[in-house]
Amino acid sequence: MYLKLTLCPVFLGLLFAVPAAPVFSEPVSLAEVYEAIDEAFTKKSDEQLIAVLGDNRQAANYPLYENYVMKKIRLMVIKEDFLFARDACLVVIDNNMDNDAALELYSVIDDGITRQETEARRREEEAMVKKALAEQERRTVLASVGDEYRTVKTSSGESVYLQGADEQYSRLALRGVFGMADTGPVTVSSENYTSLRYGIAVYGSAVYLAETLGIGCDLSAEVLPLAISQSDGTMLSTLRVIPKLSVNRLSRRLFFRTGFAAMLTSDGSDADKVRKVHKTFMSPVLGVGLEHIQAGPLEFKLFGDYYPAHFAESTMKFAMESGAFLTLPLVNMDQARIGLDIGLCDTLYMLDGGMENRLRMIVGFGVGNVTK
Repeated sequence: MYLKLTLCPVFLGLLFAVPAAPVFSEPVSLAEVYEAIDEAFTKKSDEQLIAVLGDNRQAANYPLYENYVMKKIRLMVIKEDFLFARDACLVVIDNNMDNDAALELYSVIDDGITRQETEARRREEEAMVKKALAEQERRTVLASVGDEYRTVKTSSGESVYLQGADEQYSRLALRGVFGMADTGPVTVSSENYTSLRYGIAVYGSAVYLAETLGIGCDLSAEVLPLAISQSDGTMLSTLRVIPKLSVNRLSRRLFFRTGFAAMLTSDGSDADKVRKVHKTFMSPVLGVGLEHIQAGPLEFKLFGDYYPAHFAESTMKFAMESGAFLTLPLVNMDQARIGLDIGLCDTLYMLDGGMENRLRMIVGFGVGNVTK
């Protein structure tokens, strides 16, 4: 009985004490709220700032939170970062319409945004005016260029403006070469015959560089009267007339060639000599060439020509000629350029009994006009 009386007051005390105890959540610390505000300003998220201030609006430290937000807004105003500063200021005003400092700061921010927009429009208008003046000046210059200058295309395709003393610049590129030495072996495999020949050569080239096309012609003549070794009593000579055309849309350096070539073989008066080389051969020409290839001061020219008249020769299966020329400038004058020209040409016949190969090296001096 004594035990029951003792436990009863204790039980009653616990019974009334438990419902009387209020249930409180753990309060949010000041540092956590400041950190959330910092994050909202870092991300420039007005939605996050609304959530932070809205969740803590009834907190005892709300004035501190609001002052902290106002401090960060003022820092943004100093840096003239007005757009998010205005959004953050509106959040403060929405939560506390009695915040006069926020109302005044909003007015300052709005003035700052207006000033920035006005300055941006002014800079844009200045840029447009400068662009218009530059375009007008460009048109004026082009008009004066048209009156005082003329435009020409160089061999490399660039446009240049010419006036006065520059009138020697031309669309027409001319070059002539006198080969003082034209020498090389003539080999006939079927006759087991090799003869070193020597002679002279003359080459000429003209190209007119129009806007869309390059039109020109190559001329050449070679005479090899001297057989330094194993003479068969013949004299070899060639004559070539080859017009050429380039299409600028494809390449200014690529030329299509078509013309006429004659490889002449003259029998000597020595009846004891038996001709070893092929007789005179004439043919139309179909070929391609690459010209104006620059490598520093050097200029290269390459070509390959096919002789279809071999079909008319009963003993000839194929005929062609290829060559490469190198020009080394020596003297540059106002209207002319003088240079050393070195060429290597090879005429090939494929015959029934073998082949005949006429290899020549040409060394001479060339003169050309100034085109660029």
